[in-house]
Amino acid sequence: MKAGVGKSKVSFRKALLPLHGYPVVGVLADGFETELYARAFVFSQSSKVIALVVLECSYISHHLKEALIERCKKNLTSLHLSIENLLLCAQHTHSAPGGHSHYAFHNLTCKGFRPEVFQAYLNACFDALKEAAGDLAESQLSLNADLFQEEADVAFNRSLHAYNRNPEVVQRDEMQTHLALNRMMKQLRIGAKEPGDKGLINWFGVQANSISSTNHKINADNKGYAASLLENDQRTGPNFIAAFCQEAAADVSPNYYGKAKWWPR
Repeated sequence: MKAGVGKSKVSFRKALLPLHGYPVVGVLADGFETELYARAFVFSQSSKVIALVVLECSYISHHLKEALIERCKKNLTSLHLSIENLLLCAQHTHSAPGGHSHYAFHNLTCKGFRPEVFQAYLNACFDALKEAAGDLAESQLSLNADLFQEEADVAFNRSLHAYNRNPEVVQRDEMQTHLALNRMMKQLRIGAKEPGDKGLINWFGVQANSISSTNHKINADNKGYAASLLENDQRTGPNFIAAFCQEAAADVSPNYYGKAKWWPR
């Protein structure tokens, strides 16, 4: 199988853009704490192609995916991408600009549609895909999954009563909110034929918003931090690309909930 990876920075023409994710109207970003990126992965075998783009934003709109497919049909014809073989997903930071939907409800807290945000996300996704297409080469894929040990406080359930109403789960109390969740992490490693790996895609269900609604900086938050930390690790190589995707996060929070201990939030 051939695989290619790509990455592109989301470039905004101005910083004073409304952040989307919290139910607070008119929260404007007055600067950048981290950059935002789109990361793309393309897989090809025989005549079949599938592509994944992970965008550091709050949500993906149907219109953004449609626009990306149309641009690829005109300018990246070798991939033959369509709605069936392109997956465009957000890692769900609440500290990224919004207003990129054509639906009014999604744009309420951003006070309407923001063409500059839509265009910035579209450009980054396309540029990442283009880079991944040019990187296509024979690769080795390995998929692994494992559970975190019970003593590891990786995440916490913020709605314990709802969780305990599921008939199939072990009942948990407020001292065990870190156990009231799916503690399985999955990871797809993309290895190159020469020594070293090209990248990885990680899935773990936890809300990607460690930063609160009082924030006024653009920030990729915890999953963006994890991706950049791994990419900047000298052991992974200079062109390694890591995407920390979202799983079934629901009421799984990175911030502490429960009575077992107290953490500042």
